[in-house]
Amino acid sequence: MSHNCCSLPPMPRSVEDLRKLSDVLQTLGDPQRLWLVCSLAARREPVTLTQASACCGVHLSGVSRHLSRLVDAGLVDARKDGRRVLHTLRRRALVQLLRETADWIEGGAPCCIAQPKENP
Repeated sequence: MSHNCCSLPPMPRSVEDLRKLSDVLQTLGDPQRLWLVCSLAARREPVTLTQASACCGVHLSGVSRHLSRLVDAGLVDARKDGRRVLHTLRRRALVQLLRETADWIEGGAPCCIAQPKENP
């Protein structure tokens, strides 16, 4: 983040924003899923489950579960193409989220609007 006379401080994040970010970071925190994200990032075209599984040495059912988590987190798009499902990394969304997070932290990470409560 470049600092100049006109840059605005980062906005406080709501508890909901922090929960969403936490969910995405937890999803990326699994080494197999992160490896899968890197593999998808290296490809410019959508991939099938079988093609995606070639990257990680994980059984198809495991790759399927990991892809489902990535889809649920909004990091991967899945679309039907006949009998196949094609998976595409939502590269721009992921990069934007990570850049905004880095800018927010670099800018001083103001406290969220409401303090999160501990889980009972």
